[in-house]
Amino acid sequence: MTGPNRELTLRETIANRDNLKYQRSTTLLTCGIVVLSLVIAGCASRPYQGADIQAAAFLQRAMTQQSDTLRVTAAAPDAAETLALTGLDLYEQGIQPIWLEIKNTGPDTARIATWSIDRNYFSPIEVAYMNRKQFSRQGYAAMERWFYENGLQRRIPPGETRSGLVFSHLRPGTKAFNLDIYSNKQASSFTFFLPMPGFTPDYARVDFSRLYKEEDIRHLGVDELKTVLESALPCCATDVSGKLKHRFYEREPDAVFFLDREDGNERLQVNLWMAPWQVASEPVWVGQVFYRSQDDSIFASLRNNGTVKDSKLLSRYVGESVAADIDSAQRFMMQNFWYNHSLRAVGMVSGVGPSSVEEPQSTYDGFAYFTKGERTVLFLSEAPVAMDDGKILYTPLKPKSREADDV
Repeated sequence: MTGPNRELTLRETIANRDNLKYQRSTTLLTCGIVVLSLVIAGCASRPYQGADIQAAAFLQRAMTQQSDTLRVTAAAPDAAETLALTGLDLYEQGIQPIWLEIKNTGPDTARIATWSIDRNYFSPIEVAYMNRKQFSRQGYAAMERWFYENGLQRRIPPGETRSGLVFSHLRPGTKAFNLDIYSNKQASSFTFFLPMPGFTPDYARVDFSRLYKEEDIRHLGVDELKTVLESALPCCATDVSGKLKHRFYEREPDAVFFLDREDGNERLQVNLWMAPWQVASEPVWVGQVFYRSQDDSIFASLRNNGTVKDSKLLSRYVGESVAADIDSAQRFMMQNFWYNHSLRAVGMVSGVGPSSVEEPQSTYDGFAYFTKGERTVLFLSEAPVAMDDGKILYTPLKPKSREADDV
């Protein structure tokens, strides 16, 4: 075909071709949106199916304690076991479940103080709510029901048994926690150290029964202990050669515990050694307690090089360092036991001697510090002790300063 008609035909062909390409692109785009929508809808329409706790393998690691009319069994799943149990990666969210079973053989209803396990524990419904976006409406409802039904009930009627999960904050290593149960105005306290797969704590490597021979253990009264601490306990932890190291009786710490601050980089560290002394047939533990913090200052590099000699620079450092006030670490640990109703008695004995902010001392690690030079002696109790029932056994040699007048 020739002439105008042929030109019109070409135009129509080009237009039709472009229209076809547009339709195809639109179709492809629409398919892409549909596929993406299906993916999103698929994620949000997941059903939920939690596992049967009673069939969980981690219960084989359960530990049991008995006190009067209460029998408590506890176990904690690791990350993989938690995922298999709940279908959720709770460890990634900083949540660690604890399974508890309480049998009440007494005549009165027992009430569990969940707060004693973790002051900021997560409720079962809270955990479900935090993970709601992963599931459909029906899946979320099923998850809510599973967490509610498998959460630990706070009340155990007489002659009955209750079991379930408490959702605590994740802490690496051995799962340690306290549990207080009240019944008819009576309190029972339990302390658990639950082993976790793949982790062996330092104290589990020590055979405490063979640390000392029976004839080498000194049996002391309360007053005799004070004398020994002030006269026989060396000022510093050293090894056999007298070199300054974290040693006691030539040993590294038998146990090391940490308490980190969530809002900072400070860490309270406690090093413990079992001493060859006993008071009322109970072993005496010697400990170091101090703050540790990340120090990226110029002073840190100078200290590590052993070049810091200027007392004014040391004074400025201790005035700005949390770790320099070693007495505050003692007070914090003592108050922690006191407020948790575990402090039966407390005393203060002389230690390494005082040092001030203006004239600080320096540890063999190169850390400058100030102190009143006293040691804190704590007598602890597994049974709850009212805060006003604690006794003061030893008083400081010098009058208390204003900073030390609080317990």
